[in-house]
Amino acid sequence: MARKRCPWHGALEAVWLAAGQRETICGRFVQGLIQLAGAQSLTLAGMEKIAEVEGIYLGIDVAALLAEVVRCLREDRGKFPRIELMIT
Repeated sequence: MARKRCPWHGALEAVWLAAGQRETICGRFVQGLIQLAGAQSLTLAGMEKIAEVEGIYLGIDVAALLAEVVRCLREDRGKFPRIELMIT
């Protein structure tokens, strides 16, 4: 049976490929976002990649996102972190 993907998975994967995949910080950051959204088993790997950068990165407040992921894992209420872009 094929796994069902999120509708935006293809778009993020295209960004990941264009960003240099695992070879660049940007590529690892985008891969971390994909892993956060994909499955709980990949959450820690995703957090590690995202934590490689600080501040606002690609329009995302990294510390706020990581705090939301930790809260989500701790509370386990089915409410998932929302990624909000900071556009300046």
